[in-house]
Amino acid sequence: PSIKEQRKNVKIKKITDPKHPCYGAYGLFAAQTLQPKQLIIDYLGVVEYQDGYEATSDYVLKYGVDLSIDAGRCGNEARFCNDFRGCGPEPNVCFMNYMDENTKHIKVGIFVNGNRKIKKGDELLVTYGKSFWAKRGID
Repeated sequence: PSIKEQRKNVKIKKITDPKHPCYGAYGLFAAQTLQPKQLIIDYLGVVEYQDGYEATSDYVLKYGVDLSIDAGRCGNEARFCNDFRGCGPEPNVCFMNYMDENTKHIKVGIFVNGNRKIKKGDELLVTYGKSFWAKRGID
């Protein structure tokens, strides 16, 4: 699906629950019911060699062997996907590389994690991974 079609899957909303670790910031939410293993939206940003990426950016994903995608300076709605810690027992979405059947390009997308549907209005929560938190001095 095109990025325009993918955008129909999500909505950016301000976090208003004071118990949420991202209270006052923004999150990514399902704009409609999402099916198990469904591609929700591509993760877009600046593709860089890993040794050249912005070390302070909170929006960097590894891409292939020696590249990264940094959505800190430019990106799309996917950059608003929060970590599940403090929000739920496990992530309901995951980052995954896939081949776009139309362009034959390898892309990074956010997919529904596992065999459960995500209901309209639910926040999309991913794991940022141990290295993300370790770099910030958090276990």
